[in-house]
Amino acid sequence: MPSVVELAERVLTAFKHYECFIFESSELQSVRELIAKSELTGLVVVRRVDPRYEDIYIMAPWS
Repeated sequence: MPSVVELAERVLTAFKHYECFIFESSELQSVRELIAKSELTGLVVVRRVDPRYEDIYIMAPWS
């Protein structure tokens, strides 16, 4: 499992290039912890990409 710093770097890179961060369900808890620690709650939304794919999630800006 990546450290919080490594995960934050991946999220930052993804948002710079794609304006979202796509990840697997195995990282869901780590991503939620990162959102809470970095005070992004309310600024981003985490949800499934598609109901057909239970293991793929996306973090995108709240709109």
